[in-house]
Amino acid sequence: MEEDWVDIKVDLGDSLIFYEVKPFHLVEDCIRDGLAQVVLYGFYSEDKRPKKLVIVGPSMPLTEDQELILYLKSNLIFDFDYEGFQVDQTF
Repeated sequence: MEEDWVDIKVDLGDSLIFYEVKPFHLVEDCIRDGLAQVVLYGFYSEDKRPKKLVIVGPSMPLTEDQELILYLKSNLIFDFDYEGFQVDQTF
């Protein structure tokens, strides 16, 4: 549930996960639009526990998307990830 502009914040006891949910079909667009947001959530959080910053979008990463995600994970100094989800539209 959104709190302090964070779409979803998960308290794991010894750490936090901040999720930013994006609607864009392309994984790269989700990351481009959401990365600055999750970085600022981590920066402005007064909680000193370790944080993981996650962008969530409606598409599963393709090979080129996985390369971008791996590049970011290896070059950023904070724990970052992208998670794709697929909505089942059958009711």
